[in-house]
Amino acid sequence: MPKGIYPRPPKLPRDLEKHRTGMKRWRERNPDRRGAAQKRWRQKYPERVKSSRQRHHYASKLAAFQAYGGSFCLCCGETHMEFLSIDHINGGGVQHRKQIGVASGGQFYDWLKHEGFPPGFRVLCMNCNFALGHWGYCPHGNLERTLGNIPARNPLQPALFHD
Repeated sequence: MPKGIYPRPPKLPRDLEKHRTGMKRWRERNPDRRGAAQKRWRQKYPERVKSSRQRHHYASKLAAFQAYGGSFCLCCGETHMEFLSIDHINGGGVQHRKQIGVASGGQFYDWLKHEGFPPGFRVLCMNCNFALGHWGYCPHGNLERTLGNIPARNPLQPALFHD
């Protein structure tokens, strides 16, 4: 059989703890070379990087949903993970994400986990979350948000937006 058809199993060092200590010491002494090596690896294996990030994002999202009651929309009952998101119960999600320095949903799920899944959040589908944030109520009729003195339903909205 020709060489190189089957990948070789990785060789494990005889003293694993000594190896880990040595690698840690090398990383501490060579932070610039470590970054360059990581960059080369990411460029060489973009599919593995993408796959790893997708798995991490899915796991973070699932953990957040489980912490806030389950993988379903609290308003309409939607269960497809692709449509679900985390809602700031009292509004102000954009300002909050800017305040904590989080740009994307994946980073926000990681922040929630790091902070121990604080109260003030819930699981909603994108439609219910958008309607609640934009109109102050959800057309399903299960959620409303009053924003200070502003009524949740604007009486000037066309009738087609109401039940």
